[in-house]
Amino acid sequence: MIKSKSDLMKAIAAVSIGFAATAVLAMMSSIAWAACTQDGTTVTCVGSDLGPIEYSDDDDVYKIIVEDLTGDVRGSFGTPLSLTGDGTDGTTDGEDGSDGSSATVTFDGANGSESYGITISTGSSVVVTSTGGDGYEGETVSGRHATGGDAGIGGQGRTATFSMSGGFISQSEGDIGIKVSSTGGAGGKGGEAEYTGSSSNDSALYGAAGGIGGNAGIAALALSDLSNLDGSYGVDISGVTTGISVTSTGGEGGKGGESRCNAVYSACSSYSGAGGVGGLARNASVTVIDTDISVTNFSGAGIEVLSMGGDGGKGGLAKAVDELNKVRNSPANGYGEGGAGGDASFATFQITNATVLITDDNAEAIHGVHVSGTGGDGGNGNDSYSNDYGKHPGWGNGGDGGGSSSSEINLTGSKLSVSLSADAAIGIFVSSMGGDGGSEGSKDGDWISVPDTGANGGFGGDAGAVSALMDSTSSISVMMSGTGGSMGALSLLSQGGDGGDGGSGGDYGDGVGGAGGDGDKVTGRLTTVDATTSGVNNYGIYLASLGGDGGTGAANDGVGGAAGTIDVSITSATVTTSGEGSHGIFAFSQGGAGGDSSSGGSGGNADWITLDIGGGKIEVMGDDAYGIAAVSNAGSAGSGDRGNTAGSVTLTVGADVTVTGSNAVGLYAKSTGGSGNGVIDITVDSDTIISALDDATAAISIVSGSNNTLTNDGVIITDDLANSSIYALKASGAALSVVNNGIFSGAVDFATGHTNSFTNSIGGILEVGSTFDVGSDGSLVNNGALSPGGFGSVQETTITGVFTQGSDGTYMVDLNGKSADRLVLKTTNALLDGAVSVNVVSSPSSSGSALIVQSDVGLMEDSGLTVGDTAAMDFSLDHNNGYYVWLDWSVDMTDSVLLGSASNNQSSVAGHLQQVLESGEGGLGEELTTLLKIVDEDDYIDALDTFASQIASDIQLTSLFSAQRFSDALLSCSVRDGVYRFIDEDQCAWMRAGGSGMERSSSSANRPFTQTAWQFEGGGQFALQDDWFIGTGFSIGTQSLSVDDIADSDGHYYQGGVVAKHTMGNTLLSASLTGGYGDFDITRYLYSSDFAQGNETLWTFSGQISASHAFVRGDWYLKPRVDIGFDHVNMNGFTESGAGGASLTINDNAQTYYSIQPSIEIGGEIAAANGVLFRPSVSVGLTQFLGDAAPSTTASFSDTPSGIAPFTIGSEFDKTYFDVTAGFEVLATDRLALSAEGFGQFSDSITSYGGAAKLAVRF
Repeated sequence: MIKSKSDLMKAIAAVSIGFAATAVLAMMSSIAWAACTQDGTTVTCVGSDLGPIEYSDDDDVYKIIVEDLTGDVRGSFGTPLSLTGDGTDGTTDGEDGSDGSSATVTFDGANGSESYGITISTGSSVVVTSTGGDGYEGETVSGRHATGGDAGIGGQGRTATFSMSGGFISQSEGDIGIKVSSTGGAGGKGGEAEYTGSSSNDSALYGAAGGIGGNAGIAALALSDLSNLDGSYGVDISGVTTGISVTSTGGEGGKGGESRCNAVYSACSSYSGAGGVGGLARNASVTVIDTDISVTNFSGAGIEVLSMGGDGGKGGLAKAVDELNKVRNSPANGYGEGGAGGDASFATFQITNATVLITDDNAEAIHGVHVSGTGGDGGNGNDSYSNDYGKHPGWGNGGDGGGSSSSEINLTGSKLSVSLSADAAIGIFVSSMGGDGGSEGSKDGDWISVPDTGANGGFGGDAGAVSALMDSTSSISVMMSGTGGSMGALSLLSQGGDGGDGGSGGDYGDGVGGAGGDGDKVTGRLTTVDATTSGVNNYGIYLASLGGDGGTGAANDGVGGAAGTIDVSITSATVTTSGEGSHGIFAFSQGGAGGDSSSGGSGGNADWITLDIGGGKIEVMGDDAYGIAAVSNAGSAGSGDRGNTAGSVTLTVGADVTVTGSNAVGLYAKSTGGSGNGVIDITVDSDTIISALDDATAAISIVSGSNNTLTNDGVIITDDLANSSIYALKASGAALSVVNNGIFSGAVDFATGHTNSFTNSIGGILEVGSTFDVGSDGSLVNNGALSPGGFGSVQETTITGVFTQGSDGTYMVDLNGKSADRLVLKTTNALLDGAVSVNVVSSPSSSGSALIVQSDVGLMEDSGLTVGDTAAMDFSLDHNNGYYVWLDWSVDMTDSVLLGSASNNQSSVAGHLQQVLESGEGGLGEELTTLLKIVDEDDYIDALDTFASQIASDIQLTSLFSAQRFSDALLSCSVRDGVYRFIDEDQCAWMRAGGSGMERSSSSANRPFTQTAWQFEGGGQFALQDDWFIGTGFSIGTQSLSVDDIADSDGHYYQGGVVAKHTMGNTLLSASLTGGYGDFDITRYLYSSDFAQGNETLWTFSGQISASHAFVRGDWYLKPRVDIGFDHVNMNGFTESGAGGASLTINDNAQTYYSIQPSIEIGGEIAAANGVLFRPSVSVGLTQFLGDAAPSTTASFSDTPSGIAPFTIGSEFDKTYFDVTAGFEVLATDRLALSAEGFGQFSDSITSYGGAAKLAVRF
């Protein structure tokens, strides 16, 4: 198949002229590129049925424009779109490679509302390359004074760009999805020189230098506004080696030409050629705008943007096989030296308003996104060969490594998501790395004498700056499941190249190791980052500037390279790691090591680190791992000096950090240099928790530094305050000043040989364990709250360091029985001011004392230490002789002044508790002791209600009124006509449904309550004889009751009863008996924040006799009525649970209530034309209870010892109530009656109301 013009031209050349050629030309209108037209060096392709579109510089095409499409560009199982500008390789001795041509492709797949793309590829979807040809090797020359021929130079790569706006790219198999590259050609090998004669005359052989590698051009990819109308990604690539590859790569320098002295009896001098210099790389860039990209199931890299200098060539082999033969290479004459590596340029990846998703689940891919500039490595110096008879070897220096420029990733309004599963993979890797310096070569065979001098290692190349920038609407998410390679899911790295090794002595001579290259600054302005890893040594986020290591040398080791600064902020970081050694966030400025021999290379300096994590959550579960680490570490040395200085470390943390693994640390900061450490400054922001749990070592660890500071505005905590093997804070190597404005809870381990200070500021809470040692020259100042053992736990704490409690400070003392917190001071000059605040955990008696401060070394200065009382406890301090402070206390829960405004119920609870205290038999447990902590007297009185059983009494009250209303409901069956119709009875079946509510207002005795009830009732009435009737009924109801905000209940109430009635004209006499059973779940909410639960059951038994008479005037009547009754309420005792010692055991209680209820009813009858009768009515009356019966409960607490009388809680009970009822009955037929009723009942404190609807059917 003819795919390009070059193919066509070859076809034309292959046939004879004449008609055959004419036939071939006629085919041009039907092949794929027939819709492509060429104008000079530019081809424009339009329309449909395109592809593959393939051109090269052989076609004299340097630019392709694809536009105005009406169909996709298809690869026909090849590459749909390709433009290659390849130079030719040299083919004869010393011939240079030719330069590649520039290659530019633009693609616009949008055409109105349609979108056309690039598809059906089994190789690459797009290939745009410019490649310089390789230089050919130099001529080999023989003779006594031979000089090898010059090597060919590599051709240069030119600019290669691909720009696509509109359309889409879809590929499901192949090699590289999109490939844009500019590559310099490799330099040829230097020509060889050889002499094999036996002349006794001197000879000299010179190998030629290797050819220079060709420079690369710019490689750029721009994708904008790509989309697929089927809803998939604008770029959707899978099943490839690499998704997108944009590279600018300098050509390798050629190897130096060999010089081979194979002569005998001749004083032959061998000078081998130097390696060629590597070619330079240019900028590599990818720009994505308004285009969503998916790269899945790849085996190499998802997206790579690389600028790579070419490696320098190795120095040529020098050979000397006779005792008169010498290798004359030396650092002075430059023969045999390695070529310098080429420099790299900028590498950038910019994403705007796009989503980029990169996923490999096949455990093959190494990089998700790789943006890097890398200088070429310097070539090694020459090797020297002897057959054990050579006079002496000679050595050329290693070549210097190439430098690199900056690398950057930039997100604006975009989302970048990477998921990889291979071992040693890196999710997002942005780096700039200098090339390594070349080393002295190696020998083959022994030599008669040592060389005059050894060679030197090449210098490592300097790295460039690395940056990652995001706006506030962008996010990065990375998930890694393989074993790591001590890098991060997100890694930013600037690393200088290592210096090469110089001569190591003996046959290699004494050389100098090459200096390591410098790392540059690492900058990050990141907003939302989510990183999850699960393998060993797989960090969440890795930020590093590393100096290259110096090379070794017998004369002197190379100096390590200096590290750069790290300045990174992350608005919100969510990082989870679970593998051993897998840190959450690791920031590292590390100077290079100064070689590792005994010849004294100095390490490189480290620089400052500023790391600000504004929010989020860091969770590290593996052993030997840090939550967040910031380390500035000057390089170590062989026998020389460590790097002079380390930089400052500033760590600001607003993200919660939790570590749980063995030897794990939450925040780790270090600054270590040979002659100077930097200042370490850590700030924990407010609303931030740093916690070390389980087997972790410390919440915060600070190593070395100078005059370090820690400011805590959040929470620093361990999960076991008493465990001295897990620390809230460890510090070593320098003085540390701590200011706590938040909560600090845990053990400490200071560098006690320094003058440390710990200041607990106003508002700060300091919870200490068994020891708190800031060193004998240090100080602990408390201006906030100091609590040994933490709130609620009694602890004796030994303090080493001058202890001062200021006037604003509070010593929080937990009192548990007769024991209390105690401070034992081990340093003189203690000063006590401020206050003591007592937290009563439990109290066994009404009075006592405990030692709370003890000085073992000298008198304490009392500057006005005071203690405050609570409502029910009086405290005082006894300073004794200046060595001790005693706390004295007494309890009076029934003080007349204190209870001056208390109700009888409240006084009853207080009196009971006081008896428990004074009994000396167990005291008050934690729940009841809550009352002793209350300072405000009104709060204390209110709190007493929460420990009472009022709700149990209130349920008795509501059940009493429910029983009375059910008795009334049994008067049930009206008649339709007759002289006595307004009072007469009949036989019927009935049912009724209704609801009611009851409210009691607050009083001096009780809290208010509200009750809601719903009932369903039914029954029937039967006629006996002589105007006698008997009836029966039942009721099923639910009740909910809430007592203010201290208790509530829910339950059911079941009732049943019988009634007998007798009418005598307009007079009705009745008597009823009813019984009921209630079952209620109760919850009480205590002041201590506990809640008690119980189940109350009760029985009711009621009797009522009633007499009424109707005075009738036409269709209206007036009916006076009087009821006399009794109601017996019997509550069963029960015991609560859930509130410990404050749970109540409530005794049985039975009360009988007698009442009289006079009332008068007025009503009438209205007859409708259709025969329906309407009977409205209104009644008013009184309910008067007789006697002293009232609801109450008698109870005691679980903590109450035997022999202490229980206390009684009453429920306020009004004796007189005003009753009002309104009814409306509809007698629809002779047999069917419907009625509705509403009622209200009112007293001084109680309001009841409700309504019901009733259906009655006569039979």
